[in-house]
Amino acid sequence: PSALMASAIKALAPSGVVIMSVPYSPTSQDVFGIDPMNLPPHHLTQWNQNSLQQLGAAVGLTTYIQTDDGIFQYSLLRTIYWYFLANFKNGKSSSLLLNSIRLTTSPLLFLKCVYFVLTREKVAGKTAGDTALAIFRT
Repeated sequence: PSALMASAIKALAPSGVVIMSVPYSPTSQDVFGIDPMNLPPHHLTQWNQNSLQQLGAAVGLTTYIQTDDGIFQYSLLRTIYWYFLANFKNGKSSSLLLNSIRLTTSPLLFLKCVYFVLTREKVAGKTAGDTALAIFRT
């Protein structure tokens, strides 16, 4: 990542910025185990507020980070979606009946989702989303 940033800096105009979109770790899906989309060959590194700021500092840039909840306004809904609505085997949603059964028969997992959201770090004053936009400025 440092070499990539160094190359990007060489191409910058004097007051330019480097903008990078990365998955924000841990993701909502990581609550339930390893997220294969966050592993090679999809992603070689995992990013959070600290690691992005360290990258900026290593190349002499100031770092600003924003995260987004994507289609979900609330982080808890996003996290619950990944387990209770997403079907990991084929990427399609399960039926409403099966999702409801899974939700009612897995209260500990539901509480794990709640705990994850309540303890997830804040970025720019809100609970971190699953993706981050890192803005590096000279």
